[in-house]
Amino acid sequence: MELHEMLKLCLLALDSRFPESVVEVNETLLGHQSFWGEACPPTAMLEVLRLHAPELLLAPAFLVIDQGQSAIYLDERLEREPAFWVYCGGCIPSQRAKQLTRMATV
Repeated sequence: MELHEMLKLCLLALDSRFPESVVEVNETLLGHQSFWGEACPPTAMLEVLRLHAPELLLAPAFLVIDQGQSAIYLDERLEREPAFWVYCGGCIPSQRAKQLTRMATV
């Protein structure tokens, strides 16, 4: 899946297509802000952005989900690194590692 749109529409499309997905901010790229918090569903990220960084919602973005990556890039930084990592399975890697550890001990 690929989508070139403003960030708001990329997040809405992600929520529609992958309702269990979560989005994690790349703080290295977008800055270390206390309001980012943990990875969250796309609709929650929309609310965070609406309250704290509304200008980003209108930024040109590129959502890509394929076998190699799941991420949202901001177009002006497309070549560098993703602004958001997307986890379509509903949990971030550290949560997944904890789940696998618990399953292995059962």
